[in-house]
Amino acid sequence: MRAFVAVRQSLILSISHSNEIEELRNEIKNEIRLLSLELSEIHEDINALNKSQENTDEQIEDLFQAFAKLSAQIQSKTAQLERIKIKGFKNPQ
Repeated sequence: MRAFVAVRQSLILSISHSNEIEELRNEIKNEIRLLSLELSEIHEDINALNKSQENTDEQIEDLFQAFAKLSAQIQSKTAQLERIKIKGFKNPQ
């Protein structure tokens, strides 16, 4: 009789443990699904930041080119051009 009671109790405990294990599996699956969604959102955010950085880099490059052109124009207008003196020729002065 004791053996029967012991087997019955172990079966009841086994069933309850199986239920707990199944609940834990379901919780883990849900957590994995949520983490996967968060990871995909983070990936999308990183891609958006990379595109934004590329656009910013292009705009900065355009600004530097514009500054270089303006600087060259200003220098060409303000620099006094002198005649190149060639040896052997007299300057008409």
